[in-house]
Amino acid sequence: MGEEKKLEEIIEKVEKEGFFSDLEHLILSKDWKEKLQPDTSRVAFLPVRPDWNEPRKMWGYYNPLTGLFYPTDALMVLLNAYRDYVKNKDPNKKYFIILDEMNLARVEYYMSDLLSLMENMCSVTEDGEKIQISEMAMVHPLSRCVLSRLPEEEEWKKHKEEWKKYVKEENGELKWEITGEKYCMEECKGCPYQALKEGVKTQEKTDDKKEDFIKAFQPIPPRIAYPENLVIIGTVNVDETTFSFAPKVLDRAFVVEFNEVHVKEYCEEYGIGNEKFKNFVKDLHQILKPANLHFGYRVISEMWKYLKKNGEQDSPSDDSLDFLLCSKVLPKIHGGEERVGKVLEGLLAFCATEIEEAKKTFEVEGWHRKVEIIKEDDKEKLIIKDEKGETKEIHLRFPKSAQKILEMYRRLKDTGYCSFF
Repeated sequence: MGEEKKLEEIIEKVEKEGFFSDLEHLILSKDWKEKLQPDTSRVAFLPVRPDWNEPRKMWGYYNPLTGLFYPTDALMVLLNAYRDYVKNKDPNKKYFIILDEMNLARVEYYMSDLLSLMENMCSVTEDGEKIQISEMAMVHPLSRCVLSRLPEEEEWKKHKEEWKKYVKEENGELKWEITGEKYCMEECKGCPYQALKEGVKTQEKTDDKKEDFIKAFQPIPPRIAYPENLVIIGTVNVDETTFSFAPKVLDRAFVVEFNEVHVKEYCEEYGIGNEKFKNFVKDLHQILKPANLHFGYRVISEMWKYLKKNGEQDSPSDDSLDFLLCSKVLPKIHGGEERVGKVLEGLLAFCATEIEEAKKTFEVEGWHRKVEIIKEDDKEKLIIKDEKGETKEIHLRFPKSAQKILEMYRRLKDTGYCSFF
């Protein structure tokens, strides 16, 4: 599909630029999904909530009652990326934080730390031996790294003697030996978090032996830095429920739009073979796309699931398609005359059995005041009278949708604005 090519371009851009942000919804084919199965140590997926108003929502929090830090997946991926960068000094092995619906909250609030850190990423010193840290952001106020979990049983068995100052075994269960704050009590020298713990600008060489402890207890340093191998990706919707982006966010982002919907390729990929349904979707897209009101793959999938549950995947009835048009497409249409006037006319003609004949009828000025929908012989039709008093009949295949569209169109002409509700 076209998105695959665009995805390849994005990956290439990521490799060149170091990060790529504000990626709108991308529906991948099954093959691509299998290829990109997320490694949770390298990929964090966070649905953004409207109440995100500070950086702590991105990273997690320290609980003084338990003495533990409760990190988000995003913080763990950032720390994994940082350790990898400190060890290998390779900016090309990417780690990803994916923010779903990232503008449901104000990005400049909950990403305020990240926006600053992006300007001053970590870098390798000229001799290639150390990591230079230009800027850090605080994630908790304590002076040492704080542990965030108990080790797994297998890990505990391998290091029982080394870790008994942290953990004890009671009745076959692992419990904390230490009370209060669960500080890391390991020697800082050789730890990849040494610079973040001490607040110094240079990270020395690390000791690989520290990695087992870090993976088992997941210590959280007081500060974080932004490594070159970390990529932030955000999906975005722009409507009345979301916030716009501040210039400082856009300055640090690459914005890519995905407006094309490839109905034919999608149907082939997911085994949607019924021609009547495919034409139904394709024709709707042709009407809606000029006003950028066309729907995406999720809606196509939901409509197809409805038909399958009704046992109509082989032969969808007009009644079912009428219901889908009225319940899945029309509710999202709203706006003024310039935006939706022609769309509503096109949709009303689409509801007719003879679409082209219906379009000619709607060329008559003031037609919406002369038309009505009546039921006769269990079939519904549009009746319109011209200036000479002659009557024209247009039979409808989607009468419920036609009734709603006519109602919306009349409201548009009367008030200058219309919506489904």
